Amino acid sequence: MSNQFIEITETDYGSKGRAIEATKKFPKALTASARWKLVWWWEEVLATAQALCPVKTGTLMATGRIEETDPSIGGYFEVGMTLEDTNIISKMIVFGGMLVNPETGRICDYAQAVHDGHFTRSGRWIPPNPFIEMAIQIHMQELDAILGKSVDEVTETVWVGE
Repeated sequence: MSNQFIEITETDYGSKGRAIEATKKFPKALTASARWKLVWWWEEVLATAQALCPVKTGTLMATGRIEETDPSIGGYFEVGMTLEDTNIISKMIVFGGMLVNPETGRICDYAQAVHDGHFTRSGRWIPPNPFIEMAIQIHMQELDAILGKSVDEVTETVWVGE
């Protein structure tokens, strides 16, 4: 019996290196593909939230807006959308602050109470009216389609086609 040595070698012909480079490029390419579609989507969510917002004086509905950073005025309620590491979108839908309610003469500081429900001073429970959450749910299929299409586009260019 002879001593035979079997040499096993592995070569990837550069595919591992290409995979690493493609993985590094993916977030930036995804940002380029999806950013404006997501900005449009978030604006659609805001419009739907404003349409679903309960209206007594119109003050709360009129305070609905999209902000880039934390709002500085108190009494607001916000729902943010951030996709970490990609910097695709970092915006919030905000309700409250900004305007004075004509009935109370105070700044609109009740957005969260309306959205999440609250007890009145007399102890009566006012049920939630989650108008922002409902708006997001209404538009979730659109978001899935935007992200799915963008991931497919980026995969085709970054991973396959360069």
